[in-house]
Amino acid sequence: MNGNMPGNMPSQAGSSSSQHPSTQRRKQKLQRKLEKQKAKVRGSRDEQTKEERSLIRTQYRDLMEDLDKNRSVLVVPENVRELSAKLDMTNNIFKNVQETQEASMDSRAVRKITALGVEQAVRLQTDFLTFDAIAFASHCREYGNAAAVAAGEAGLGE
Repeated sequence: MNGNMPGNMPSQAGSSSSQHPSTQRRKQKLQRKLEKQKAKVRGSRDEQTKEERSLIRTQYRDLMEDLDKNRSVLVVPENVRELSAKLDMTNNIFKNVQETQEASMDSRAVRKITALGVEQAVRLQTDFLTFDAIAFASHCREYGNAAAVAAGEAGLGE
């Protein structure tokens, strides 16, 4: 039986001792660097206190309450800047977000702003022709009826 069969592969631990010393040092250096980066990330998360997180959540709740209260004003197409200001405010709050609970609140705020933006776009009046679905359906029905009458008259004449 061949010693290099998949079931008989040498372990990785034994193969590292056969590596060149410079390769081993490089791997160790990269491992230390990775551990420092992980510690830095853990440290930055630990720096945010419960009070800071509570403040962020309060800011999001206030923003969403303001969006709900001023909905009728924000959907007016002339108030694009006000809606953009709300989005900028959301982005500024998000700069301090480090946890998923606050990130979830951010996504809800952005979703509300997006919905208001869509409604604002729907209300936008343009000088372009618009598609009137009811009128189109009516014309189709009239055309269909006229075609049926024409077909009936053609069948009677034969």
